[in-house]
Amino acid sequence: WTWKKIAGLFIPLLVLAILGWVYYVYIVLMCAGFYGALGYPVVAVILAVPFHIVLFFFVWSWTASVFRSPGSVPPSWKSPPELPEGGRTPRYCQICDHYKPERAHHCSTCGECVLKMDHHCPWLNNCVGFRNYKFFIQFLSYAVLLCVYVLLSSLHRVIAGMSSVGDYTRPVDTASLQCMIMALIALSFTGGVLFLLAYHIKLVRKNM
Repeated sequence: WTWKKIAGLFIPLLVLAILGWVYYVYIVLMCAGFYGALGYPVVAVILAVPFHIVLFFFVWSWTASVFRSPGSVPPSWKSPPELPEGGRTPRYCQICDHYKPERAHHCSTCGECVLKMDHHCPWLNNCVGFRNYKFFIQFLSYAVLLCVYVLLSSLHRVIAGMSSVGDYTRPVDTASLQCMIMALIALSFTGGVLFLLAYHIKLVRKNM
């Protein structure tokens, strides 16, 4: 690992912290603390079950993107590969001291050449390349689905909490405030991640 790779652990740890907080707000404060306390346990269960399903697939695809190697250049490329007649000489990486195939690039953070490298993603602290690109697309898809579900399913709780936040005769309802912050975060992430997902789907369709 390079020092950049070690320093990059901060953002994935931040993602885990945000997920833990969202889980607490959605399940404990909203489902159990709001609907459960009002005597609507069925509503709480109906909201909690899809949330856990989507969250599971989001965490699974994110974890696979983080820990799956993006694909390094095979050792056989240490020596010049045999080229067909008229073939172009492959590029040479001075840092890794070997040749590299087309669309392979050296990542200074990971410290190696990555096959079909797309980019180094700070949210994963890993490169997105040949072997983990599928999981990256799934990660974006489930991220959009999770944000949209959290946003839509928490609207009633947010609207109900807005009245208590604006009422200065009562103490501040921290549960309502946290639900509103959660919905705002979900809204802000939805737009950015959806744009990124659409862009990568376009790249997949064009085999780029």
